[in-house]
Amino acid sequence: MTITAIPTTYQGIEFRSRLEAKWAFVFDKLGWSWEYEPIDLKGYIPDFILTFPRAPMLVEIKPALARKELEAAIPKIENSGWTGDSLILGATIAFETQYCCSPFGLVSQPHDYQEGTKTTWWDYAIFHECSECKRQSFYHHLGAWFCYACGKGDGDSYLIPSNALDHAWTRATNTAKYRHGKR
Repeated sequence: MTITAIPTTYQGIEFRSRLEAKWAFVFDKLGWSWEYEPIDLKGYIPDFILTFPRAPMLVEIKPALARKELEAAIPKIENSGWTGDSLILGATIAFETQYCCSPFGLVSQPHDYQEGTKTTWWDYAIFHECSECKRQSFYHHLGAWFCYACGKGDGDSYLIPSNALDHAWTRATNTAKYRHGKR
């Protein structure tokens, strides 16, 4: 099935799709600074860069409803020359999993697994509130548990469950609706 993107304007920016505009709204509601299509990489322009204190994060948006569909974007990111953390988000914030947590996308973290060997681990991004800075953040399900919003973390003791993503997603859905004849 082919999904046709509907160009949508949000904050004066013409997004290529309504889904991208929806995620920009969510980022705003969560207090995450973002830039839309800010850089040209090798054969690839990422949809967003989130500017977190720890490091900038590449974000790719896909009209995906399942993990396998999100994973299809991994080679494009890994072959682009980007060496930092990445996040792939889809058309939903609820992915089926056997885990007890609520994943909302896939996140990568580069690791020096052996000296001189860089490996990128991809797994679910799990949403939470940071007990240190009280901001909304997420962590890599199997990687380092820290707050992207402030960079702090020492295991999972700073994680507080949060429904802020659910609220932001619902508001974004209502804000980014298609209005016939208007964009």
